[in-house]
Amino acid sequence: MAQNTAAQFIRYMIVALASFTGQYLAFGLMMSMLDLYPTLASALGYLVGSVINYVLNHIYSFRSQHRHGSTILRFYGAVAFGFCINTSCMFGLSELLAFGIWPSQVIASVVTVTLNFWVMKWLVFDRTA
Repeated sequence: MAQNTAAQFIRYMIVALASFTGQYLAFGLMMSMLDLYPTLASALGYLVGSVINYVLNHIYSFRSQHRHGSTILRFYGAVAFGFCINTSCMFGLSELLAFGIWPSQVIASVVTVTLNFWVMKWLVFDRTA
């Protein structure tokens, strides 16, 4: 049964904040403690956030009744899409356009979370099959 999209989006944004917290903590730690290249730290932070994101979206945002086996495969397909968007934005903004590292990460996150909501809704958690 399809759920109210506006309510899902609000729950999705709450989950996104939790995911961003994990992602940004990992990003910041990798930048400050390991001195990693910003795009690599962003990519690894994104993967940390993805684990938080899956669990909370499955349970809370979309209240999915689908089995984890097929859902997690679809989810990580969507994560791959988001990973490419996030990493491309980060590289383009921080390296090509010389924005600051943190503003670049914030912009990359906003673009990615918006696109990923629709991918998660249509292809991962609310699918009919």
